[in-house]
Amino acid sequence: MSGRTLDYRSVLAALTTADLAVYWPATAEASVRSAGGEKSFGTTMAVVMRAAPTDVREQVIPNSGHWLMEEQPDATVAAVRAFLDTQR
Repeated sequence: MSGRTLDYRSVLAALTTADLAVYWPATAEASVRSAGGEKSFGTTMAVVMRAAPTDVREQVIPNSGHWLMEEQPDATVAAVRAFLDTQR
């Protein structure tokens, strides 16, 4: 090990849809809600998800880290319900 640390969040944030197309060569006609914790992935999840689905809607759950349901269950459920309500 070189002793360097890798900030995976900055690596993921730097990825573009073209970079990710190598792994997901086709897109899917789908609507996706991408939620990330304010103190964790934030909007980075949406960057990653945009490689395949055609309709990615991002949301950051405030005052949460990696464990959205454990840290902010009400806000997470509200985000999922709001997304599902738009799919009717």
